[in-house]
Amino acid sequence: MTPRVLTDETFELGECPVWCAERRSLFWSDINAGAVWERDAAGTITQIASGTPVGALLLDTETNLLLFRAADIVRRTARELTPIGTFPADGAERFNDAIALADGSVLAGTIDLAAPRAGVYHYARDTGPRRVLGPTGISNGMALSPDQRWLYWSDSTAGTISRYALGPDGPDASSGTVLHTGDSTPDGLASDEEGCLWSARWGGSCVLRISPAGEVIDRVALPVPNVTSVAFGGSDLRSLYITTFEGPLYVVETDVRGLPEHRADIG
Repeated sequence: MTPRVLTDETFELGECPVWCAERRSLFWSDINAGAVWERDAAGTITQIASGTPVGALLLDTETNLLLFRAADIVRRTARELTPIGTFPADGAERFNDAIALADGSVLAGTIDLAAPRAGVYHYARDTGPRRVLGPTGISNGMALSPDQRWLYWSDSTAGTISRYALGPDGPDASSGTVLHTGDSTPDGLASDEEGCLWSARWGGSCVLRISPAGEVIDRVALPVPNVTSVAFGGSDLRSLYITTFEGPLYVVETDVRGLPEHRADIG
């Protein structure tokens, strides 16, 4: 698999790519620059938000974009930004990656480079955050198994990807099992229809495909050291979009379909 560059621009900290099938658009954040970008069906790249750092992006049930910012969660429509959630009072710096579950609730991670006060929080409709995993310094990418029974979580501080049983209230922290460790740091994460994980590797110049048993079964090499996140998209969900630190946006065509992402419904 050979990745190709999709943008002439480079990004300070490209992160959290999200595919919108209805618009045939890819969204992603440049966290350090405080910018959110869209690449539309024609390949046109537009900055659609600026200012506050956005550490995670999700789509809601009406295909509006949810921005998980430094101090809050807002819904972006064509006309306005509407606050719908608060940042956890854990002393961490900002949100860092999120995933919607089948029932519309959300798991949102945080980051705290100064101390291990971050974690993963469960948001349900019209309720505040409840910590379900942690503490850690850097909570990172999450993905689901095809049968929705398992959550996979990248803990960048520990350097691990772990598996947790998933219930109606989120992951069961006591069920955690380390699935994979490696020489580089796990960052963003996606899953495919065969139950394998695609792990962006900070410091590893690659994306690893990891089997449900934790074995590395494929590798996508990239010409940048720090690969930050991944998302499946395209008409058949076989295009893997890849963000990077101080680099461009890439895409690689795979021979497996990614799992479609759930839509958030939290307010």
